[in-house]
Amino acid sequence: MEPAGQVRAGRGVGVGRTSRFRSGFFDVLCVGAAVGPFPLFVESAMRVAGPIVGTMACCLMLLPPVAFGADVTASVTEAESALASARSALRTGRPDAGRVSQLLSSAVSSAESALASSPSAPERVRACRVRYLAQELGGQEALFEASYGLYLDAVETAEGRPKAELVVDLATERDLEGGRYGRVVRLSRVWMTRYPDSARKGWALVRSGKACLESGYAATSLGYFEGALALEADGGWKAWARRHAAQALLVQERYEESLAMLASLGRTHPTRHWQGYVAYREGYVYGAMGRLTEAVSAYRRCLTEYKDTPYAMLAKQLLPQEEARLEQDLVDEVLELK
Repeated sequence: MEPAGQVRAGRGVGVGRTSRFRSGFFDVLCVGAAVGPFPLFVESAMRVAGPIVGTMACCLMLLPPVAFGADVTASVTEAESALASARSALRTGRPDAGRVSQLLSSAVSSAESALASSPSAPERVRACRVRYLAQELGGQEALFEASYGLYLDAVETAEGRPKAELVVDLATERDLEGGRYGRVVRLSRVWMTRYPDSARKGWALVRSGKACLESGYAATSLGYFEGALALEADGGWKAWARRHAAQALLVQERYEESLAMLASLGRTHPTRHWQGYVAYREGYVYGAMGRLTEAVSAYRRCLTEYKDTPYAMLAKQLLPQEEARLEQDLVDEVLELK
């Protein structure tokens, strides 16, 4: 058996060994196997690994920082800026169509770049919103509805389905009040497609019907109103569905059906508000039919029985006109008899 010192020298730990390979990991392994003193092993390992670790650290310091989040935020911000510029250009008296188109394309491109970079939930909502608004301004209606649906998906992921439904609910209400009837129909269609079991589906139908009615499509509007009335639940929309349906029937000169719808409204919603409305509208329909005696009677009933409703004022304005027409008809009948 060799003396310990000879073993160490023979293994290359002592002097006389100049090979870099033999003084590397090979030495460490040999020492660990033959001698095994832990401090010596650690010292040799650090001597070998130290330069390697230092070199790797220097390389990492030279690499550019990874900033995916910052890139996404920048893309979303660029998209919103381009959209704002396009809107500003459209408000001018003579917008440059080419410039507007370029800005809208840039907005869509930046938004889609952000969406492709795994954005956070809030950033996804912002990017989806910019994309559908830019496509809408650019007249890309076919893409708009699909993009709006993806926007609702993003809102639902970020804040839940109730918030997504509230967003489209308020949007259709606001657009109807603002006279943007085509948009009401498109958004309601997305709403009903995404959430066919929505507890507020009736409002989507009523608003779509009202938008069609105001746009001159009375026959089409009736389909929406009937759809709302066919729903089992009633979240307050059925009274409005009957009211607007009566108007749609009147526009089509389907007078008897309009009166029947008003009577149905009075039976199903026996509040003073709706009773006053029914009396006022019956007077209007009778007047359109030329049944002036009944028109005058309906207006007077509205004035006397429902004077605390907003419809009494309207009845008061129309009553003198119908009374004058009725008086003239009576005079004409007398003259004819002579």
